[in-house]
Amino acid sequence: MVSQDAYVLETVKPDYPVSMLQRGIQGRTLLKLRVSSSGEVDAVQVVATTNKAFSEAAMKSVKHWYFEPGKADGVPISQTVLVPVDFVIEDLPSVSIASL
Repeated sequence: MVSQDAYVLETVKPDYPVSMLQRGIQGRTLLKLRVSSSGEVDAVQVVATTNKAFSEAAMKSVKHWYFEPGKADGVPISQTVLVPVDFVIEDLPSVSIASL
């Protein structure tokens, strides 16, 4: 049997939780997704997160992701995959020694 794992074709960037953005907190949420044989996400579960505030935003965004479904002998199949969702603040100023 020849198989191919599902892979992401289209992502939707999560909304950054305002409370985390205002405090300059970055993080990551690891999700377990069930990808249907049509490439849609039909189940989402949080495996781990650096902060609970990121979990809901990550789950909401991946429900709109689209995948090339996994295949077994060329036939699309449902498959479970793990995906990280990173929350990174662009241009976050680093703390300088002078400001300490």
